Amino acid sequence: ALGLPCFAFQPNSLEGAALVIDSMREESSAIEECKIQGQLDYLATDVGLLKVLMWLIAPVAMESGKYPQLISSDPREARVFLSRLNEKSNSI
Repeated sequence: ALGLPCFAFQPNSLEGAALVIDSMREESSAIEECKIQGQLDYLATDVGLLKVLMWLIAPVAMESGKYPQLISSDPREARVFLSRLNEKSNSI
């Protein structure tokens, strides 16, 4: 298990970056924790970033294994995710 929240929609770089940034925030108060089911893993580590990258690239792997051409998945999402994190780190 990747330990990431499930999304009903296709993974994208914006949601991946938001997950990493949200995981870096300090623990919320007890009231806010009731709104979130479970605890979000700290994703600003090598292992955490690999989890998010796997989450982003999994649809590409599945689709490329099944069909000769990618139609709905985008392998560029992983690169855009890393670019977003790089931009965010430069602004902090």
